[in-house]
Amino acid sequence: MRGLIGKFRDFTGECKFGILAFILAFVLAFGFISLNLQRRFMLNQIKQFVLILEHNLHTAGYDLAYEDLNFSSLYPYALASAQNFQIYKKDAADFISWKIDQIKINSGFFSPKKITFDFSAPQKLQIKAKEYSIVPGNSAMDLNFDANGLNSIILEAENIYIKDFAEIKDFSFGARKTMPQAIYESSPFFDGHLRIHHVKLNGLLDYPLGQDIKNIALDTVLSGVIPYRQDFADSLDQWLKVGGHIDIRRFLINWHPLLLIARGELLFNEKFAPNLRLTASARGLLELLTQLQDKKLIDGKGAFVAKILLENKAFTIDDNDKHLSVVTPIDWRDGTLSVEKITILKN
Repeated sequence: MRGLIGKFRDFTGECKFGILAFILAFVLAFGFISLNLQRRFMLNQIKQFVLILEHNLHTAGYDLAYEDLNFSSLYPYALASAQNFQIYKKDAADFISWKIDQIKINSGFFSPKKITFDFSAPQKLQIKAKEYSIVPGNSAMDLNFDANGLNSIILEAENIYIKDFAEIKDFSFGARKTMPQAIYESSPFFDGHLRIHHVKLNGLLDYPLGQDIKNIALDTVLSGVIPYRQDFADSLDQWLKVGGHIDIRRFLINWHPLLLIARGELLFNEKFAPNLRLTASARGLLELLTQLQDKKLIDGKGAFVAKILLENKAFTIDDNDKHLSVVTPIDWRDGTLSVEKITILKN
């Protein structure tokens, strides 16, 4: 009798192990099937995005070029990869090109709706006849999607080296969709930020102020829902019709002796030409205008008048401050830059 009981216990123990093994195998199989289905969905989204991107680039006068374009929904292979990837402007008189030897697009095991980009280095940026070699150092780009499409984008890089131009210690850009409880066509749609820290310019370049830019920061809110259209120009037209614009919550430049903090808004006309309106509090702005004037980078007469108006209302923060501070409007409209409503630059 005891022997039978022992054999029964052994049998039930083996059954429990078998059941657990079956459950584990089922969960793993279900997980991989679910993962590959989601990756296949994201892969179709990427293919559609590439087609829409090519169409809109052609409309704007740009084009895409690439070799060995591959797609795969199987984990852990990249969702998409391409060699000799290039975006360029077709107008030879105003040529712009960005080249990357290899680009890979992938998604995570536990977050298949999070898309990551891997770019090879160095990259090459060409503006007309001038070419810049860019080594982005540690860099990452992530896109997150939800049921309504793109939800957020993050681009970060450290120790960026741009040959013959500058070195950048830290760079980050991020934007995320805002979801108020009752969203209207004119409601805030995306929050965005840009951070650039510790830029060291090439000492051989002819630029104003010092060689080191300590900080550049920008915080924005894009107001107005951008509807999904295959033609991006149609999306922008609808966005403008509902009063689409960009609120600039903070714009900061710390480039000794210049320390500028501003806020304002960026509007667009029916041709999508920008109209930037800022109210700035700035220390060292007079020194910047003087150096730009000396280098003949701005209109001499306009700068002369603007500096007189600024000097009349300038002040110092404390007795030991060597640089004057001002509060002034700064506007960019129809290719014209003005300070104190005086034009200092016109295209």
